[in-house]
Amino acid sequence: MTASAAAAVPPVPAPHPGRDAMLVYGLLGFAAGLPFYMFSTVLVLRLQAHGVALTVLGFFAWVQLLPTLKFVWAPLLDRYDVPGFSRFWGKRRGWIMLAQLGIVTAMVAMAWTSDDASLPLTALFAVLLAFWTTTLEVAADAWRIELFPTQDQQGPIVAANLWGYRTAMVAAGSGALLLADTGGWAVAYLLIAVAAFLPFPILVAMKPEGVPAAGGWWRWRPGSPAGR
Repeated sequence: MTASAAAAVPPVPAPHPGRDAMLVYGLLGFAAGLPFYMFSTVLVLRLQAHGVALTVLGFFAWVQLLPTLKFVWAPLLDRYDVPGFSRFWGKRRGWIMLAQLGIVTAMVAMAWTSDDASLPLTALFAVLLAFWTTTLEVAADAWRIELFPTQDQQGPIVAANLWGYRTAMVAAGSGALLLADTGGWAVAYLLIAVAAFLPFPILVAMKPEGVPAAGGWWRWRPGSPAGR
């Protein structure tokens, strides 16, 4: 084949991500969006309900700036693996799964301290929740770029992820307050933690890195970027 003929051959379009991939990334966006209001707006309302001074509330508002500092530790997620998780599931999924466990643990701790008797403890758990939420976003974005590198593939996945994120923010902003009004702040944080944990069993059900299986978005062949 001549060079001109080879140049005339149209490029093979990248495969569409598929509904399974969009579902997983919609859930990952949902899991990342739920905790945001729980360490920001919902937490401020909780503290206000417990009679915390406005000056102290202003200090708690600084927790919302932590996600803007993700560039500080994002390179560490590229450099280091998660012991145990990464060996079995791969680097990206390992960080995503660890971040989910961190989110649930932080929200359970915030439910445990829902009376806000110790403001330093409340602040500590809020910072941890913000840290693990941001870590989840960083790891999920890196995994998405590796799995779907082309612009045609990125569009549907980003849309699904953003839809899940925005939906979760609405659900947490209104749902958490309704739950708190009926069952208390501890119940609200515990139920939101359960909802944020939804992607975890799906990630567990996906085939480990290097294990061959036929078909399905979560059954990549060995050597594919899925488990990285």
